[in-house]
Amino acid sequence: MAHTCASARSALAARTVIAFSGNDTPLESAMQCQSMMLRFDHLIRPSMTIREVKIQFPQTVPIFDELAFRAACDDCSIEVVARRQGLTPADVVDALNRAVLAPQGDGK
Repeated sequence: MAHTCASARSALAARTVIAFSGNDTPLESAMQCQSMMLRFDHLIRPSMTIREVKIQFPQTVPIFDELAFRAACDDCSIEVVARRQGLTPADVVDALNRAVLAPQGDGK
């Protein structure tokens, strides 16, 4: 379990390396890079279930896999599973929202 938690934290840390301007959070920086405004209900929240996020935002599946979130936990909230994995729910949600806000299909 400790090895799984450590690798999940490493995977999350690798995804959070972003150049920030000032006191911006990762989500704010990602939104600025996208030059768009999103409604709150279009963002992933800690209270959402993993299954709900995977269905609505399929591009988040690789992140859940990297963080070792098991399929048995799909009906739990992101917050609950993140805490069980020893992760900060806000960091997990930021990583998921960055995946949703990332430019899609650059032709590769």
